[in-house]
Amino acid sequence: MSDPVLTFVLTVAGGVLILALGRVFEKLIIDPVHRLRSLVGEIEDVLAFHAPFYASPGGSPTDEVEASAALRAKATQLRARRYAVVWYPLWAFLRLVPKQRSVKEASKKLIGLSNAVHSGDAVENIEKASQIRVLLRISPAEEADNL
Repeated sequence: MSDPVLTFVLTVAGGVLILALGRVFEKLIIDPVHRLRSLVGEIEDVLAFHAPFYASPGGSPTDEVEASAALRAKATQLRARRYAVVWYPLWAFLRLVPKQRSVKEASKKLIGLSNAVHSGDAVENIEKASQIRVLLRISPAEEADNL
């Protein structure tokens, strides 16, 4: 091979290799972190949307069932998405995602809130929602606007 052809082949091969490694990094690292962070936003949405039902249990059974199911679904999704993140401790250290124990505790509290929608104590439910927001590092200022 002549020098220009070899240079061309090596340049193309290097570009393909860099592209492939970039895609692997994107799929294994960036996408799972992004999905987890998006889920935290969805959890805030569920907490805000269903606040009238967990803040005053014993209302409409249909709405309570929907609220309970939505809260429980987010709890299980939170755990699942946490396990999908490679090198989780590193991203938690860099504050890109909540700490592992915070995710576990927030998931427990979401399930507890799900169970309390039907007959729980309103003050305790509001406190659980507040604790979930703190654990997931959702701005406390947003919390006041939601209730």
